[in-house]
Amino acid sequence: MVHAMRIKDGELYYCNRWLESERYKMECEADQAIITRVGEMAYKGGLFKLIFGQLKNVVGYGVMTKVDQLTIGSPNTAITHHAQQTFALVESNLPFKLRFAQNKDNFDIKSLGCDDFDG
Repeated sequence: MVHAMRIKDGELYYCNRWLESERYKMECEADQAIITRVGEMAYKGGLFKLIFGQLKNVVGYGVMTKVDQLTIGSPNTAITHHAQQTFALVESNLPFKLRFAQNKDNFDIKSLGCDDFDG
């Protein structure tokens, strides 16, 4: 989730949005967590989930066979601004582009997707 604040003409505007990453979309569609999280590795069930998920992908049944591995992370580590564009970052994912939409009555955060910078 990204939180943003804007101060204009003495008024404070606040907005928060979940970034609509590929992972977020897949898990919303499935209505459950699909990808094993690091914290789940603290118990045996998490290890089973990881192994079973990998096995499903090997035999072509898992959802991960259909998605580029560099687009399924959770861009939640840092926000940076480069070349007049804003990105959410995490080490295991391509930079995720977002935009702060502003007009006189509205302030919003838009998810634009992963960016590989054309290569």
